[in-house]
Amino acid sequence: MKNVFIVLFSFFTVLFAQNIEEIIANAEKLANEKNLVEAIEILENAIIANPQSADLLAEYGLYLSQRAGEVSFLKAGLLSTKAFKQLDKALEYDPNHIKARLYRGILAVNVPKFMGKLKLGIKDLEKIQSLHGDNKELYLVSSYYLGMGYQKADRIDDAIASYKFVIMYGKDSSYYESAKAQYDKLSEHTGINSTENAYEQAMGFYESGNLEKAVENFKIATQESPNNLEMHLLYARTLGELAAQGYDESIQEDVTAMAEIAHDVFEVLSHCVELAPDNDEIRFLRASVSIQLPFFVESLETGISDLEFLASNSKDTEIKQNSKNLLTKALKLKDVDRLAKEGYKRKDNPKLRKELLKQFIEADYKLIQPKPNGKYAKIEIQLGYRDQIAPQCAVWIEDIEGNYITTIYVSGFAGKVKEKQEHLPKWANSSKFRNIDLVTSASIDSGKHVLYWDFKDFQNNLFSKNKFVVNVEICHWPHVQYQKQSIIVDRSKDNNFQSNGDSYLIPNLEITLSE
Repeated sequence: MKNVFIVLFSFFTVLFAQNIEEIIANAEKLANEKNLVEAIEILENAIIANPQSADLLAEYGLYLSQRAGEVSFLKAGLLSTKAFKQLDKALEYDPNHIKARLYRGILAVNVPKFMGKLKLGIKDLEKIQSLHGDNKELYLVSSYYLGMGYQKADRIDDAIASYKFVIMYGKDSSYYESAKAQYDKLSEHTGINSTENAYEQAMGFYESGNLEKAVENFKIATQESPNNLEMHLLYARTLGELAAQGYDESIQEDVTAMAEIAHDVFEVLSHCVELAPDNDEIRFLRASVSIQLPFFVESLETGISDLEFLASNSKDTEIKQNSKNLLTKALKLKDVDRLAKEGYKRKDNPKLRKELLKQFIEADYKLIQPKPNGKYAKIEIQLGYRDQIAPQCAVWIEDIEGNYITTIYVSGFAGKVKEKQEHLPKWANSSKFRNIDLVTSASIDSGKHVLYWDFKDFQNNLFSKNKFVVNVEICHWPHVQYQKQSIIVDRSKDNNFQSNGDSYLIPNLEITLSE
């Protein structure tokens, strides 16, 4: 009987392996035919039946990451995060899985630096080389992507060495041309600014107000002097001042620039704490910054931990009291995160969403525009759901035929990146970004806001028709939730108009006419 069991077990093990191989082969065929959606679907179904298959999880992570390269920036972030989860699981079940580690390494050096995966990616690719140095093809691929990773991490000499290996041993590979271009570019600039006077240059740029150049040189200077606490604190201060300038026109060219700054600030301040672990002022500085940084930096828990430590242990009475006060705010932000996740889970259950709506914590900032002279339309908006960062939102007017009249308000990010933004597609298509600079301002969040329209179009001409449409479009991130709501207003019939229906994102929209 025991022998029969062993034979049956061996048979089903082989059959199981064959099925997985066939599934992966089918998925690969679909992916090669540019049908990633179906390839992903096949693997999703297979993983339901085989949840601990590292092979399936690795391929699933690969195709999710490839799909991220085909979609909008907003969706790409979600797909990349999901891909990391699958690859992490694959390596949890099989730490020696070569493909899973390679795929994770490649993905990690490709995603924006602010996602905080760069060090992991470099570590994965270096491990591939240390364990499989005798595999030329694997070493070649990992060298190319290590070059990318080192370059992002400002390890220029290492990047040059990695690209050089690809040039020397991969002339027939698909990586050769790109590696050679990067090698030539980096070799040409080697030595520029990486001198002993990088710190002096940084200070010169800082004093002249050129913060971007100051940051560039502080980065070099701190790499050369990793134990110089004062220099690192000045670097963090400069990054903070650069971030405080907010969005400007340059954001249209690099939509991730502000996110990169946020990530760098946290890293530099964390290094300062490592250099001076007993300095309560520096720890409090990291805490106060950490709880304000965007969710993707993943710094909130660090900030809370620092504040709890200081509130209990600091010998400086002022720091101790300030830490207690700030800890209350930090725990409130943590609750906001909890409710955001809970709200996303309930997105398909109107009844549960309505109950949760009462729990959302209103943001401190309320937008109340100044009342114009003469006749006007007062637009009162209540935003309900609150996510980990303030949503992108636009309020604009169209005539009854759908022609664009003017924008009343648009969030700063969407207004600055213009055609590169993907959060507010209806507003973007209608407005064509005409005359929006004066109405672009800080993002509004959960709570009540008051806006006004003076019945003038974007060219400052008076709008004389009786009927018009008030549109509100909103998009939350990272828990992608979207809604557009509109109200038709007829000045000949009434002077008050309200939205109908139970809206989760925009619970109330009311228009009142002064005439």
